[in-house]
Amino acid sequence: MFNDPVDEAVEAELWKQRIDRQVKLKLGLIEDFGEDPYPEESPIFFRKQFNKNSRPYAYAAIKINGMWYTTGPSQGRYTWDELVRWLVSGDVPTTYDTLRSWGAYIAALDMLELKELEPPF
Repeated sequence: MFNDPVDEAVEAELWKQRIDRQVKLKLGLIEDFGEDPYPEESPIFFRKQFNKNSRPYAYAAIKINGMWYTTGPSQGRYTWDELVRWLVSGDVPTTYDTLRSWGAYIAALDMLELKELEPPF
């Protein structure tokens, strides 16, 4: 693209800075998740969008024997760290504040005074 070595060096440095910003952003997202806060047999619900042009896919995951098992188009078995890295991967990362647990649904029902409803499982 450039014939001048200085321009090429500037372009390379700009790319390096862009990548460094992206790495810091992803590491920050991973840190937001922290250690696995969920007890055994906890389900969580989330949406994962693989790139800016794809639609978001709905997933559920359940923790069994310390491993997370996911439903949906990308079924898998993950440690918490692997699940978090998968969640934040791609162009459109899933963030910690978008995860929903069964406890959040129960709390919402409590707020609506619908406590007599039974879980659907």
